[in-house]
Amino acid sequence: MISNPAERTGTDFIHFYTAGRIAQSYGYPAVYDLKLQQKFEQDVVGFELAEGQVLPYNHAPYLIPILKVLVSENYIMSFVRWVTFLISAYLASSIIFINTIFLEQQQKEKRILLSGMMTFYPFYVSILLGQDTALLFTGVVLWCVGFLKKNNWLAGLGLALTTIRPHICLMLAIPFLFQNRKIWWRFFMFSSILTALSLLLLGTEGLKSFVNILLVSCVLE
Repeated sequence: MISNPAERTGTDFIHFYTAGRIAQSYGYPAVYDLKLQQKFEQDVVGFELAEGQVLPYNHAPYLIPILKVLVSENYIMSFVRWVTFLISAYLASSIIFINTIFLEQQQKEKRILLSGMMTFYPFYVSILLGQDTALLFTGVVLWCVGFLKKNNWLAGLGLALTTIRPHICLMLAIPFLFQNRKIWWRFFMFSSILTALSLLLLGTEGLKSFVNILLVSCVLE
């Protein structure tokens, strides 16, 4: 797939790549500029894109510093580094999850479970497309492990990391508003830190562009 120009540029990774490259060239506040996103995506695909063909970067601002480090002018190598990062996050989270949930299983059984998780088809597809699902999974695992081990700080941190997909985050977090508010308040604290980091990165104008691109994405969907 990655050796085919049409297939590798038709994945979700292209807008993660664009965000990182804009941050490198113009700074964090410019990342949500739709015209700049179109310019960088056109440079990747090699032809002019119509407005509806641009895949806007509408993900959380706190991901941008990671993307800035991982991407370069070489799109293919940037894709490889991003996928390696995602696989590493998924692998580490899977090991933590298995060692927490399946305490009585032998190592051989745990290795079989890990093999099943690493070859899970939806995970494979998310990696193939360069999606950030592995990072969402990391947040869910930390939330689950923290909840089971009665570690409210870890559960709150995990929930905060699931803000990468706000609709899933709310589904997981709202019950704690009515039950076990200790986790809720820790989630609120970590989420506030991520929000403050995002505001620090983007500034007022960048934040306005972020809100605008979210509205544009809702209209497109």
